[in-house]
Amino acid sequence: MFRPEAWGCGHAAEACAAVLDWFADAFPGEPLVLSTQTANDRAIRLAANLGFTEVERFEEYGAEQWFGVWFSGRAVRLSSVVSYRTSGRRFGCVVG
Repeated sequence: MFRPEAWGCGHAAEACAAVLDWFADAFPGEPLVLSTQTANDRAIRLAANLGFTEVERFEEYGAEQWFGVWFSGRAVRLSSVVSYRTSGRRFGCVVG
């Protein structure tokens, strides 16, 4: 969480980019998934700028959610990424 006066300064993008770099080195070829409410347009815009791809939108916690994936290298079937969410296991960074 950042104080409102720090919003829009690029701190979240810089921190998340560092995490993605670390993740790519620590888990080469593994996908990273992210989920946030669709109402959080800043989080979705940041995810897109970081290279996340939208996989699906779904209803959970009483609101529409956005589910995306980031690939560090080799291609991974999207069906296996969706199974991460639908199996009840949660992996990756959660924003929002």
